[in-house]
Amino acid sequence: MCSVHVLFFASAEDAAGCSRTDVSLPAVVDSATADPGFSLTQLSIILAIKFPKLGKVLETSTWAVDEELVPDEDVDTVLLNEGSVVAVLPPVSG
Repeated sequence: MCSVHVLFFASAEDAAGCSRTDVSLPAVVDSATADPGFSLTQLSIILAIKFPKLGKVLETSTWAVDEELVPDEDVDTVLLNEGSVVAVLPPVSG
């Protein structure tokens, strides 16, 4: 198992009902690269199940991993490691 820390901001925090959570992810190996890890897309699915109101917010949110913004085109390929800090950053409105 791999544990990551997830931080929620703005509407993501409202939808989740908390500002942070820890998520245990199963240990997986990417069959194409043989790299161990878990993608942001897979984490998003787990978060939407754990926090049903969060699903819509995740569809339009930006992600950051260990204080680095993740471009939308890389969300499927960025692999999370033990202790990674993931931030869910919803669009700013107003």
